[in-house]
Amino acid sequence: MLVLLITNVLIGLATWGLFAAAGLESAGLWGFVAALLHMIPYAGSAVLAGAAGVAALIQFESWTSALLLAAGALGVATLIGIILNTWMNSWVSHMNPVMMFGSLLLFGWLWGAWGLLLALPLLAVLKAIAERVEGMNAIAELIRDP
Repeated sequence: MLVLLITNVLIGLATWGLFAAAGLESAGLWGFVAALLHMIPYAGSAVLAGAAGVAALIQFESWTSALLLAAGALGVATLIGIILNTWMNSWVSHMNPVMMFGSLLLFGWLWGAWGLLLALPLLAVLKAIAERVEGMNAIAELIRDP
């Protein structure tokens, strides 16, 4: 939960900075909304990008500005929310970041949004079981942080 809080605050601050640099009105509010919406995996970032694109289109009356701001919001969410969040989760839980990313891909493909929500907890449970059962040492070593 601490990792989620840290990454959401970073996403809010980065979005605020990006939107303020672009000159979008109420950039601080947009940063707060970005931090809140990022709690919804993937869909929250898509909703933010769409809303920011519409707001930029209304304010700047330019499709280029709207698309660039929407892409910037998605870029911030991708860099911090996926890459940094995965690395921080692996650091805190002492799990291999490649295995974590692979489990997100696998369970997201299998079960969609529910798989994305359940992938890391299921991997953590598998790691805890594998560390305590003698015949599963190879799996525990595979999941453990290198």
